[in-house]
Amino acid sequence: MTEVTHDTLAESTEEAKAVAPAKPVPMLERTLPLFGIFLAVGLVVFIAAFLTVHNRPAEQLAAHSGSQRSFNVISHWINEGYFHYSGQMVITPPGKVLVYTTSTGVCMVSSLLLERMYMAVAGHYSWRLLAIHNQVVTLLLAALFGLLAFRIARRFGLDERLSFASGAAVVVVIFTFPDNLYMYWEMSSQTMWTLFAALFLVLEERCFDGQRTIPLSVAQAVTVLIMTLMDKISGLAFVSAMAVTLLVLEQQRGAWKRYLLVALMPALVALGLYGLQLKTRAARLPDTPAAGSGFMYRSGLDGETLYYGNHLDIAKRRDWAQNCWPVNREYLFQWKSVFFLGILSVIAVIGAFIAGRAPRIAVLALAWHIGTWLLYAAVFSQAFVIHPYLFDTILFTPLAIALFGYLPALTESFTRRTGAVMMIAVFCAFWFSLYQMRLYALWYPMPDAKAAPPSASAPH
Repeated sequence: MTEVTHDTLAESTEEAKAVAPAKPVPMLERTLPLFGIFLAVGLVVFIAAFLTVHNRPAEQLAAHSGSQRSFNVISHWINEGYFHYSGQMVITPPGKVLVYTTSTGVCMVSSLLLERMYMAVAGHYSWRLLAIHNQVVTLLLAALFGLLAFRIARRFGLDERLSFASGAAVVVVIFTFPDNLYMYWEMSSQTMWTLFAALFLVLEERCFDGQRTIPLSVAQAVTVLIMTLMDKISGLAFVSAMAVTLLVLEQQRGAWKRYLLVALMPALVALGLYGLQLKTRAARLPDTPAAGSGFMYRSGLDGETLYYGNHLDIAKRRDWAQNCWPVNREYLFQWKSVFFLGILSVIAVIGAFIAGRAPRIAVLALAWHIGTWLLYAAVFSQAFVIHPYLFDTILFTPLAIALFGYLPALTESFTRRTGAVMMIAVFCAFWFSLYQMRLYALWYPMPDAKAAPPSASAPH
């Protein structure tokens, strides 16, 4: 009788479990609502930027060389057809043709679609709309990295309140980085790459703790394909950095197989599509003028010393880029504080990982992102010296996340999670974001702003 009763009770318990409603997931644990919250945080800074440093007259925007390049590319695609040049960018004004072969042109596709829709309604091109589009891209990547910082802060053991503060600090610092504010004038392939790299890392965090699914893996593969189409060298450097971590860090069973399917193969497919693009355009338009920087020039292996001496000049020599701007040159492209403090933060996170106090995904996200910059800069050093405003964002982003996100979360885990360290991080992020906006304002002063003579404007 007792056995029957026990069996009956066990069956009833199992049935109750089967019919019991699932426990609702808190809003701050759901990806889309959480992403929306960080978008709202970024939107506050977005609006502030357009009320201040981006409050530009239309004439200044239309006269900018970067805005004009975007206009040229989009105008050729609209007038002659996107596939007429096999999707490659024509950077010369309408009526003249010079195909830029170094880029796939995919980074400008969303701009083309937006302007097409606007022109269908308004009948003319909008300089302001494209500038807003470019800053929306920056807003999205900042929100994604804020989401990633939140998720990883939770893995450090922080509650939702402190984790949100960590993510919010990351959002405002990344959005206001001067090189990201610069996208107002012209979108870069590196920024578009960073957007999809952020998406890949967010998906990777969701795959931890045995949560990897086929849809997540497919989404990651598509992300790698797109990021490599956005910027082929950054994409190759990213998957190469992933391979390094596979070789030197302990990995779970099947890691190499996942790497081949999720990372390497999509990147190679993207390269194949780029090669097909080049061949198709050359076959259809064999007499069309084309130009692009070659490997020897961008790498500096041609021995030319016009721009720099060696790889250390990536950090030390900013004069070539600074001389392209007429005023306040001595303030441009400088971010020493985050560079040094960010490196120390990365070292601290790696040390904590070795000691078993930091989650694995924090180290992987830093290694893949910083590794992309290291590999890219090592091979194409001359390009990094000439165009720091294009490539700095690849390195600044992970260092800023380590400094304003991971390090405060790590420190809180040693201080009973009182919130004092995170409070300091939030205040520092707010102060630094305004400091960065000031640097950007020096980069692009308002038309009526007065500039001091070089001797009087030198920093003390």
